[in-house]
Amino acid sequence: MFRIVACVLLPLFLVGCSTMGEVSHVQKKSLGIQTGMSKAAVKKVFGTPAGRSFNDNQEVWQYCETGETADKYIAVWFVDDEVRRLTTHNLDFSKGRCPEYFPSVTWVSRKDGVQGILNR
Repeated sequence: MFRIVACVLLPLFLVGCSTMGEVSHVQKKSLGIQTGMSKAAVKKVFGTPAGRSFNDNQEVWQYCETGETADKYIAVWFVDDEVRRLTTHNLDFSKGRCPEYFPSVTWVSRKDGVQGILNR
């Protein structure tokens, strides 16, 4: 009986260990985003954003991916249609699809010219 249990549980344990610390698909894509890129270039990398917010000449596009233990979120911030910054964060298991849990944006003044922060 011990051998049967060990044969069933050991592979599950090893698979669980091998997936810990993996970089998500959206995180890999985010490595291709650089300051100064156009919206069209970002769209080629990520596709159409799942969330979007704007204020005057500033805009944020949000992307996400549901993972095994957490959802991965990427926000690409634009000023005058060029990437100014990119932010990432994880959210432990949401209760559904990750686009339903995008943080809202509060537009405030910042030194880097991007006037938004994500409310988590």
